[in-house]
Amino acid sequence: VRCVQETGLIALVSTLAVLGLFVGLSYNEQESSRVIDESTFANIHEVRTQHFFLNLTVNFDTKTLSGSNTLTLQSQTRRLQQVILDAYHLEIKQVVDQNFNMLDYEHVTPTSDQKDLGQYLVIYLREPAKRGEIFNITIFYSTAKEQDTISWLEPEQTAGGKYPYLYSQCESILCRQVAPLQDTPAVKATYSAVIRTPKALRPFLSANETDSYEDEDFRYSSFRNDIPIPSYLFAIVVGRLEERQVGKRTAVITEAEQIDECAKELEDLEQMVTILEDYIGYPYVWGAYKIVVLPPSFPVGGMENPLLTFASPSIIVGDKSNVAVAIHEIAHSWTGNLVTNRNWNNFWVNEGFTRFLERKGAEVFSGKEYVLLDEVASYPEFTAAIRQFGNTTFSSLEPHFDGRSPDDAFSTIPYEKGYFLLKYIASLVGEDHFQGILRNWISSNAFGTVTTSDFKSHLRREMWQRLGFRGLQQFYSIDFKTWIQQPGEAPITLMPGSPLVEEAKQLAREYIKLGGESSPEDYQKFRKLFMKAQVIFLDELLDNKQALTRKIVERIEQDFSDLLLNIKQCELIMRFLRLAIITNYNEKNELLSQYMGSIGRMRYTQPVFQELIDNGKKDLAIEVFNRHRSFYHPLARRAFELSLIHISEPTRQAEISYAVFCLKKKKRYIH
Repeated sequence: VRCVQETGLIALVSTLAVLGLFVGLSYNEQESSRVIDESTFANIHEVRTQHFFLNLTVNFDTKTLSGSNTLTLQSQTRRLQQVILDAYHLEIKQVVDQNFNMLDYEHVTPTSDQKDLGQYLVIYLREPAKRGEIFNITIFYSTAKEQDTISWLEPEQTAGGKYPYLYSQCESILCRQVAPLQDTPAVKATYSAVIRTPKALRPFLSANETDSYEDEDFRYSSFRNDIPIPSYLFAIVVGRLEERQVGKRTAVITEAEQIDECAKELEDLEQMVTILEDYIGYPYVWGAYKIVVLPPSFPVGGMENPLLTFASPSIIVGDKSNVAVAIHEIAHSWTGNLVTNRNWNNFWVNEGFTRFLERKGAEVFSGKEYVLLDEVASYPEFTAAIRQFGNTTFSSLEPHFDGRSPDDAFSTIPYEKGYFLLKYIASLVGEDHFQGILRNWISSNAFGTVTTSDFKSHLRREMWQRLGFRGLQQFYSIDFKTWIQQPGEAPITLMPGSPLVEEAKQLAREYIKLGGESSPEDYQKFRKLFMKAQVIFLDELLDNKQALTRKIVERIEQDFSDLLLNIKQCELIMRFLRLAIITNYNEKNELLSQYMGSIGRMRYTQPVFQELIDNGKKDLAIEVFNRHRSFYHPLARRAFELSLIHISEPTRQAEISYAVFCLKKKKRYIH
């Protein structure tokens, strides 16, 4: 009896100890999650934006936005004496309070170790604001012609070729070049706007249009978004645009010349929204889902602005094989837009979760085999990014910027490494339990901001409630330090083998073995493969470039020219052109130039430029670049010039991995 009593006492003490540790660690991590966003100058612990109102005129002649931003602010301290806002490449003209009294201000350029973060505006209040007091400040300003956020396109850079065009790209810290504000994901605010544009052009914002009217020369459009968003999700596009409904809640926006094709390709948007809504178990709160297919010069793949997703025209192929970009951006409606990383050190809680949801949605939409192929096809890009950043925090899930722009750390790492972490956790607790954990994560953090510590606290609590001591044991078996803080590849990937992957690779090996004398007996099966498997086939050839000959490449072209030479299918033609470069198949140079002048997305152009340089054809690369220079977006031009002009030796070329450029916001090169 005594033995039983002692055993019971030990069990009770152990239980209390574990529970105490559980509660204590939860509290400590919640405390540590109250971090300052190192990428903002704004005094967000003293004052918070509740709403901002933009009243702007779009001037295509001067390539500027001009007008005012009125911020509704709430004091978070007993005596608020100044408001500090992020404000970069802006001409500040005047600052007034809600009674139209002039306010003193300073526009400050920081020390050199913070120059990548831009400038800030210090506004001095006439009277200190008390804690909880709400007040307005209006700043009159105009944007600079030379800046990185607003892209001003000439007519020849558009599909129609007749009217100018503009679009923004605010992620990560570029909204401070559009307006003076608290440019941090830690602050979410509602916003409204009145935009004046030339009469022939139509604006869209990441908000609902509430009114529109015209006079003799101008169009005046009013917008409002009543769901709080971080500043990086502000977006504007202006052009000769049409909107077409493709579902109950979904619409496509683009130029008239491509509206039919785009609407057809994206006709399944409503189904995608419903699939994700069903998996997540939380309603789509934004009302409409609209996707803008931008001009072909758009340099990146997509951007998840609420109510106004941006997408490259490279997703419009004709067979819906590239519309997975849309599933990813739709998933951001919950993870990223609704539940947002509190700062850019925790970017993976946006992108890792979104990649996970994207692939869960794709399982339903395209099948589990497609998802496995996507994992395999995406892995080389992930490992290239790991090599690019090496043994630095930029190859971890917790990058440290030390005054640099968060753009410097953008890569596939937070997407794929974050995805593999979540996939590993799901393997421990089971798919059904993990779906419930995700659902509760979203519902309990909706409209808020989160960090890695918040997720760990949530996960520990959920695993305890669902699985008891076994759940706690599983939780503490996860090596979060290695997963989150350690640079390098994911500790565990859990990528099972696939017959389709091996089939694609084996077909490539057979082509090499036959040396171009004939085709493999079952070569036509290539046509039946998923596009992702066709990519794996071509990547296998590129991985064995030493064994390639022109004869082999000609044989492959002969067998699949209708697929490989289709300029719209960038995933395939980009790789085929690299094969042609490697094997000196010079008759394809004109096709190469035609292709490079048809798409501005860096993911599909930078690798071709690099292949030309790697194979001693730098002169051809420069010739092609100069021929299409005016077509390329400034971001792309800078990237191409870097590799074509300033970088020549192979060791330096290796440092400019295209994995850095194929992501959606990369703007600076780290030497």
